[in-house]
Amino acid sequence: MGREAERAEALPFPDGAFSGVAFGPTWNELEDPEAAAREAFRVLRRGGRLFALLLLGEGREGMLYRPSLEGFLGLLRGAGFRAFGTRVGRIGLVRGEVV
Repeated sequence: MGREAERAEALPFPDGAFSGVAFGPTWNELEDPEAAAREAFRVLRRGGRLFALLLLGEGREGMLYRPSLEGFLGLLRGAGFRAFGTRVGRIGLVRGEVV
């Protein structure tokens, strides 16, 4: 039997293992974006950074999570990040920092 696929909501890495984490539009496909943000924060060391690119919208659209930029920044801040972002059309470019 093969190993179960890892999920962004439950990463198989120790606390503080990385200095950087990058997400593409994968954020839009997560079942639990809040859990993924907490996991990204957990695996980053102090001074670590998260970079994300995602499609923006009005919340859930069918199976896709498409938050507003402000909503996504709030999600990251709720996970412990200092978060910044900009909108380019329907795309959000976001940076989160562990301080």
